[in-house]
Formats: sequence, structure tokens, C-alpha cells
Amino acid sequence: MIPKVIMKEIDFLPSWYKNVRRQQVTYRTQYVALAGLFVIMLVSNFVTGRSVSRAQAYLTSIEAMEAGTKDISEQYGGVAGQIAALEKKNGILKQIDSRINIGDVLAELSFLVGNKVVLTRVELIAEKFNEQQVSNVAAGFAVRSAGSGSSGKEELFLGDVKFKVVLGGIAADASKVGEFVCRLEDSPYFCTVYPAFTRNKQVRIAASSAEGERITGRISHEQEGSIQLNEFEIGCYLANFIEKLEDGK
Repeated sequence: MIPKVIMKEIDFLPSWYKNVRRQQVTYRTQYVALAGLFVIMLVSNFVTGRSVSRAQAYLTSIEAMEAGTKDISEQYGGVAGQIAALEKKNGILKQIDSRINIGDVLAELSFLVGNKVVLTRVELIAEKFNEQQVSNVAAGFAVRSAGSGSSGKEELFLGDVKFKVVLGGIAADASKVGEFVCRLEDSPYFCTVYPAFTRNKQVRIAASSAEGERITGRISHEQEGSIQLNEFEIGCYLANFIEKLEDGK
């Protein structure tokens, strides 16, 4: 039987050399790992920096929008306050607005008065509706204005009021007053027309004036220089409201 020969490898490298080689490999690995970490940190810092820049730009735009919104809100608050003040004033004006055209009323009176009637007094007096009338007056035709009370002192009437018209004057005779009353009743401007009084009145004229005699033929021989006319007073209401019955008719 042939004996088996086993060859043993002989390591001629000293142990200190092997240790140095191991340390170099370890250091190289650590350097590579540190370099990778450094690259990762650089990339992360770059990405984070860009994100922060974008966030700062977004915040800056939001701050600018907030400042603009604040200015707009302040302007809106000022405008809203002005609108509220104007609405309040408008409400007051609506309460005291008479809603009548004095020029139109006077023009209608001048048309109705005729040739032989002269008005010496025209009064428009605001009066309150009674409770039943207030509930029946159409809102679109209600009148609001300042007027004088029965005591003669000025009183501010707010709410629904009606205007009483008092007409005083002189006419050639009583028939002319009656015709004037009829014309007032037929006019759409006036309603509830009633004569307060009518009476004869002597009016002194110049002795040389014959115009009155041609107009009326009533110069008295006993009282030459005077003429007899008819003094009257008529009351009515402006027809700018509508009364409704309780059943709404």
C-alpha cells in the first residue's frame, strides 16, 4: 500500500501585513460608504432647498393675496357702511315724502277755477287716517309728508296720511261757486268735495271803474263804488289714495 502524501501550504506573508491589508479594505469600504452618504446628503439638500424655495414663494404669494384681500375687505366694509347709511336716509326720506307734485295740483286748480272765480287761499293740510282707513289704504298710493296739526303747531306726520285741500276765494255769484264745485268733483285729482260756506260780500272798488258793472251788473246805487261778490270756502281731499272695504273689494 502506497502511502498518501499531503502537501501543506506554507504562508510566507507575515501577520502584520495581512492585518494592514484588512484595515485598508475596511477603510476603503468606509470611504465609499461615506462618499455615498455625502452624495445622498447633497441630493437631499438640493431637493429640500428647492422645496423650501417653492414653499417660500408660495407663502409670499399667499401673503400678497392676503394683503390684497384685506384691502378689498376694508373697502367692502366702507362701501357697506355707506350703503347702510344711505338706505337709512332713504327710509327717512320715504317716510317724510309727500309723494305729491304741488305744481301739478296747482295747474289742475288753475284749469278748473274758471274765468269768474278767483282763489285767495290754497292750503294743503296733512291729516292722519283713522285706524280703519289705515288698514284699507293701498300701500302704493299712501302719502307721507309733514303737516300742521289741529293745534296750529307744526307736527311731523310719519306714515300714511291724506292731504286736505282748503280753497278760499271769491266768485261773481253763487252759481259760479257751484260750477267750480262740480268741476272739482269731476277732476281725478280731488275727492270728497264739500263747500264749507258761501256768502255775499261787498267789495269796494274805485268810483271810476266800470269793469265790475260790465262783469256782474251788481253795482248798488245806494252804495256806489262797491260791488257785490260771493265769498266761499271749499274743502276736499287729494285723490292719491284708495280706500278698500274690509272684504278686500
